[in-house]
Amino acid sequence: MSDDDAAAPPVHRWVGIIGLFIAPTTIITSVCVYFGLVYTRKFYGYFGIDSNAIGFTTTDYVTTSISVLYAPILVLLLAWVALLWAGGYARRLAQDGRRTTLIRRTAWAAIVVGALGVLRGVVGVLLPQWAVLRHPLLTPLALGLGPLLLVSGIWLLTLLRTEAIPRPYAPAERASLFVAGAMMLMALFWLTNLFATTYGEREAQKAAAKLWTKESSVILETSDQLDPPPALIKSSTVTAAPSSGNPKETVVYRYECFRPLVVRDDRWVLVPAKWTPQSGYAVVVTDDSANRISATRRKDIARTGAVNWKASNGRDGWQCPEVAPRSAYQLPPQ
Repeated sequence: MSDDDAAAPPVHRWVGIIGLFIAPTTIITSVCVYFGLVYTRKFYGYFGIDSNAIGFTTTDYVTTSISVLYAPILVLLLAWVALLWAGGYARRLAQDGRRTTLIRRTAWAAIVVGALGVLRGVVGVLLPQWAVLRHPLLTPLALGLGPLLLVSGIWLLTLLRTEAIPRPYAPAERASLFVAGAMMLMALFWLTNLFATTYGEREAQKAAAKLWTKESSVILETSDQLDPPPALIKSSTVTAAPSSGNPKETVVYRYECFRPLVVRDDRWVLVPAKWTPQSGYAVVVTDDSANRISATRRKDIARTGAVNWKASNGRDGWQCPEVAPRSAYQLPPQ
């Protein structure tokens, strides 16, 4: 035997071990990227922004997915532990010959309900117009709980068998278990997708509700004239006089009352402090020589009178906290 032949088995063994880790890691990363993308698109879509214009990376989506997948994974782990405890308790009852009638009735009830659930899930996918109670959650729930109840009911019936030696699964039974597992996995993916969508929209609504009292505000000065709604953004024009270095007048447009929604590299996504779904406005600005972005912070602005300030002189004053009179920022006595 040559040295190469002797070294081949350990190499193959290590390749197999590495493959066991690489494949699950790739799948987990892909799942995290997908759900992070779903959440991000829904969050910024609420503000009328395409997330592709911001330039998020795969790492950003994976990081975002942590908060999205935390609740589904926690619920899944708790459900798994509950099933293990319930299964262990049912096994002890069956081995001791206690409550066999109750176990048998429970098993058949689970089989019947599970079969109806599978039927409802299949109809909801193939013929949704014929589905009963057309709620977005019913079809994935039926596809997930139906096979689970079927498998659980059949397993409970096997506990009541008197054979001392368990018989191996027949090919049809193994195929049925595989199909049931695949259906539950697809239903879990579907439910998590719905959760990520709902979670993204709710987080966007929370962010929009806090824009007015947000401590950080942005002033945008740019050579490009924008057309923001006058009821949302305070705009003015600054003209620089000619100088020896610049013989022409320079017109700079100044826009106030912006809030930073996200900053990614040199891109700033800005929305007005008075943003609402009915009258929304957003702008994606690149921080370069043509744009000047000034960020300020008003600590504890929500506790001051600035957030309730209303201009009384019309056009010269504007109703946003950062342009309120200085006296409006005085904190109330403790």
